[in-house]
Amino acid sequence: MKAILKFPPLIIGALLGLLLSRAIPVFAITDPGAMTELVGITPNIGSNVDLDAQFTDSTGEKKSLKDFFVSEKPSIIVPVYFHCPRLCGLVMAGLFDTLKQVTLYPGTDYNLAFVSFDPTEKLERAVQRKEAQQEKLKGSHIALTQFNFLIGEAEPVKTLMMSLGFHYKEDGETDFAHTAAIMILSPQGEITHYFTGIEFNPQDLRLALVEASKGEVGTFVDHVLLYCFRFDPTKGKYTWAALNIMKAGGIITLIALGSLFRVLWTRYRI
Repeated sequence: MKAILKFPPLIIGALLGLLLSRAIPVFAITDPGAMTELVGITPNIGSNVDLDAQFTDSTGEKKSLKDFFVSEKPSIIVPVYFHCPRLCGLVMAGLFDTLKQVTLYPGTDYNLAFVSFDPTEKLERAVQRKEAQQEKLKGSHIALTQFNFLIGEAEPVKTLMMSLGFHYKEDGETDFAHTAAIMILSPQGEITHYFTGIEFNPQDLRLALVEASKGEVGTFVDHVLLYCFRFDPTKGKYTWAALNIMKAGGIITLIALGSLFRVLWTRYRI
């Protein structure tokens, strides 16, 4: 009888352990010095990154982060390191697969930057990564548009990653333990959205860019959808905004009743 009573908790514990082992860690850090001990994400939605920090792109040009971007447009920031043998390549491939399905253009409608968090990264690595991605993007609407592969010195790299809430640590002599994530910034550098993993929903990513742009990109339909949906940072996706839908339904009902009353009044008045 005791063995039967203990069996369900064991199963539950095993399932919880499996889920936790596959989850991307998200931390709430109270001690900034603990950053180097953790690997994961601290969501800093509403915080601003330093767009004046200096980085170097794959052409060898060094300038502030904002100078790599088209002004008044939202940005996608992707923390990676270019000699990463595994996860970073999967993040890049997953993001580009998604962006191929999003009818917005990097370098025009939004900015896209892959930023190495390894301050020892060489320029040649950034060049190789960008050329490899350009080859894969031939034939897509992204192929001839602008996106950046950036490297930086230790201080600006550390400052940017801390402001993004992206935590990583060295794993061996040349590799890093890190998670997979992209961040959406407003044109002013405010962090508005986080997406984790290596696969991204095209509709969610489009809505995030439209919302972060504060009306600068997107169609009328996009803005209607944003009225009906709200980004849930705990789930990393857009969900129904029940209250707004009820409001919209109420307005539509009033308009319909008003129209009906007008028809009846016109038809049956004496």
